[in-house]
Amino acid sequence: MTYKIKLSFDAAHFLPNYDGKCKRMHGHTWRATFFVAAPGKRDESGIGTDFKLLRKALEEVLPDHELLNDHLGRPSAECLARWLLGRAVIRLGKSVLGMELWESDGCGVEVWTGEVEK
Repeated sequence: MTYKIKLSFDAAHFLPNYDGKCKRMHGHTWRATFFVAAPGKRDESGIGTDFKLLRKALEEVLPDHELLNDHLGRPSAECLARWLLGRAVIRLGKSVLGMELWESDGCGVEVWTGEVEK
């Protein structure tokens, strides 16, 4: 079983070395869905891990209302997704399997822990 935790955050960025409007600073309301492996055991109520605890832990890895260029030299959606996934793995461990990151309704990326650059 896999838990899905959907979150959103607001952050700005600009894309250095990009030829287009996105080379100028702009912002997005990013939407992230994290995929977390459920533990094999559940408590007496049937819960393996409380969604509330997962949500709180994952919210802590999001750069809400920040300039992404302060964290990443190349703050594209692809690089941001890998960075966020790496932060989630540091926070929650190997139970984090992957994530989807959407910068707009029609544009997003998906990354899995085996793809995160070390």
